[in-house]
Amino acid sequence: MIRVLALGLLLATFPDPGRCNALHPGPEPCRILVNQVGYLPHLPKLALLTGDPVGAGESLASVVSAATGATAFEVSPGTPYREEPNGPALRVLDFSGLKKTGRYRITWQGERSAEFAIGPDIFTEALTLLMRSYTLQRCGVALNDPLTGLRHGPCHTRDGVVAHEDAFAATGTPVEARGGWHDAGDFGKYVATTAVTVGRLLACRDETPTLFEGLDLSFPETDKGPVCDTLTEIRVGLDWMLRMQRRDGAFYRKLSGASWPGAVPPDADLQIRYLYGISTPETAKAAAALAMAARIYKKGDPAFADRCLKAARLGWQFLMDTPGMRVDVHKGDDTGSGPYLAGPIDTEATLTTDLDDRFWAAAELFITTGEAPFLAEVERILPLLPWGLFEWKNPSSLGMANLLRHSNTPGRVTEALNDKLFRRADTLVANVRKSPWMTANTRMVWGSNKMTAEEGITLALAAAHTANPSYLSAATAQLNYLLGVNPFGLSYVTGLGETSVNRVNHLFGRAVGINIPGLLVGGPNANAEDGIAPKDKGVRSYIDSEKSYATNEYAIDYNAAIIGLMVHLTALEKTL
Repeated sequence: MIRVLALGLLLATFPDPGRCNALHPGPEPCRILVNQVGYLPHLPKLALLTGDPVGAGESLASVVSAATGATAFEVSPGTPYREEPNGPALRVLDFSGLKKTGRYRITWQGERSAEFAIGPDIFTEALTLLMRSYTLQRCGVALNDPLTGLRHGPCHTRDGVVAHEDAFAATGTPVEARGGWHDAGDFGKYVATTAVTVGRLLACRDETPTLFEGLDLSFPETDKGPVCDTLTEIRVGLDWMLRMQRRDGAFYRKLSGASWPGAVPPDADLQIRYLYGISTPETAKAAAALAMAARIYKKGDPAFADRCLKAARLGWQFLMDTPGMRVDVHKGDDTGSGPYLAGPIDTEATLTTDLDDRFWAAAELFITTGEAPFLAEVERILPLLPWGLFEWKNPSSLGMANLLRHSNTPGRVTEALNDKLFRRADTLVANVRKSPWMTANTRMVWGSNKMTAEEGITLALAAAHTANPSYLSAATAQLNYLLGVNPFGLSYVTGLGETSVNRVNHLFGRAVGINIPGLLVGGPNANAEDGIAPKDKGVRSYIDSEKSYATNEYAIDYNAAIIGLMVHLTALEKTL
């Protein structure tokens, strides 16, 4: 059993203002920032006071019942610190001692926080909202959602045609590639992000099967399948990836039009849509996700599971026949879609190799089949990889995490994986201690919120394997940041919390004037490539504007990351 110690371990080294890089224009009023969804009873509970107090600054803060105003808990604000010498004062409120289920606010010197909950099931509604976003993103079908009022006719029903001649098809050859999810606020579909989204969501099902399979996504009875709602929704992504596989096992990289669509409903986007070249990184990622599906769907839908495994093996064979990294790309491929390759925005070294992708595929195929050749490939590549941030640019850490969970992983592999995990987690805890906002992610770039959520998952994994309370405290702080404990006091998920993002960059939402609920936006991006968000302001390089695609757009893999963090924290709660 993990026992949560006082947060003094975390707060004793709280930030040196001179090391903070976030900027602030001047004084701001006092605010009380909380996780606007809430806190699990036995996990740490932190809030922040921001701004300089009026009069006596040492008075106790009160956690009060949202219904009656009765005081349930009192806490002394922590020692004030600042982001930078002239910035606002920040004080931590640690009310971890309050474990009683209920709905609360925090009050201090006449100010009050947003309402929040404490309870063992506080994330159920949030997870349902976040998972339903995928239903709203479905491509190739009509949408008529009574809960949100979103409606459109069948879209992109002719997806797609081959963009460039290859050994199997001439330019313009039709390929049945309908379905899947629109990747983000536009209508492109990408194997890279679909694979990591499916992988993270399937891992959630493994982590807490009862919770994840119990979510009711309000499907009509005609849409109910042989498995639970969540696995039925995940299959939408899997089915589309299967259609993107070529006869030799390779996967096409993406499907989109040659031009970016305007702010229209998806069924009004009538341009021809193309399948763009194959690649070994995408083939490996797809094979990994399909290998996971093969074991997870085996009980509820064995025929589909067999199909997934067959496709994963075929993809693996293509990788074995293509020992080096290969990406088929042509000039003009990105005029209507993102490149999802190394470039001016995505500069990570992992995009110059496919070893991380091959590792994930080998790991999942070994877990699913137990076959020695896959384990041999795992052991060949493992020494070359650190434990990194799970994302489309480097999916290897999900393979590492799943190997740690798998009982048949050899001890020598488990030992190496644990060493990598704890090294990474220790670095993240150090980052949290340096950050005014307790963020483990130090890179405020495109998709920083997704990165924050994934670093939280890594910390939660470390917490599950040791009694070190710093990992648990830091993991919970990442979700707090995403749901309100940030400079803007915003929940970065639309429709979630008392004060949340409401101008998300989403073509369909803009076209119909609806703030689509359950979307995690990209978050602060110091590069502000759209010219809309403030540039070079670190954690404050964000704006809630429908024009800011660099900070305020949603993507399917962003949602998967915060879903994963909620699931992992819930799993930890059940061990306490």
